[in-house]
Amino acid sequence: MARLFSVAHEQFSERVEDVKLSPRKLIFVAYEGVVAEHYYFTELSNLLKDLTEYNVDFFPLERLKNDGKSHPYHVRDGMIEYYSEKIKGSPTFDVIRDQLWIVVDVDRHFKNTENKTREQNYAEYLQSLTHDSVEIKLAISK
Repeated sequence: MARLFSVAHEQFSERVEDVKLSPRKLIFVAYEGVVAEHYYFTELSNLLKDLTEYNVDFFPLERLKNDGKSHPYHVRDGMIEYYSEKIKGSPTFDVIRDQLWIVVDVDRHFKNTENKTREQNYAEYLQSLTHDSVEIKLAISK
């Protein structure tokens, strides 16, 4: 008998049942902000990199400091574009297990308009966070 598989030395064991490995849950987080937010999310990414259950990917909305593209609609649209171009159809992305998140600042963006209240505008925004049967989850920064 081969030395590496010697029964006398019990150097192997029989598998009793099949063990399924669960893939990591993928979480994509998009945010706007060019200075402090980048620092916060870089630090958070460093803290989360050793997780075994999750794989979290943070990325900023590409914009300049005063370009007016900090509105939550831009962050949502950026996530939709990222999903459509990079994630959709990927064999590793599971719409039930994995998640898309955006982090936005809403304090000055949802105001009363001629036809709608601030609350109505915000409610419409929340309804717009489903795209191709994938829900974009929302985290609000203050």
